[in-house]
Amino acid sequence: MNRQEMDILEISKESINEIEPLWEELNYLHYEKSSYFKDHFSSSTFKERRKKMLETEKLLILAVKKEDELMGFCVASVNGKIGEIDSL
Repeated sequence: MNRQEMDILEISKESINEIEPLWEELNYLHYEKSSYFKDHFSSSTFKERRKKMLETEKLLILAVKKEDELMGFCVASVNGKIGEIDSL
């Protein structure tokens, strides 16, 4: 099996829109699989979520890239003494 190299890279706050297509896919997956929260996922937008993420004190955005395509991401934030994984 030929395994292609994947890189983990940090995405700046200014470049957060790079994860939008993956976030949209994830939100749709949650919508499709959810029995109880379809309304929540159907009304969630990346624009709203991005605004909330950018308001945090500290934000870390990591992405997995294979060749020129983002394959996955993780967003983590810290507010005061509370850290959270915001999206995975």
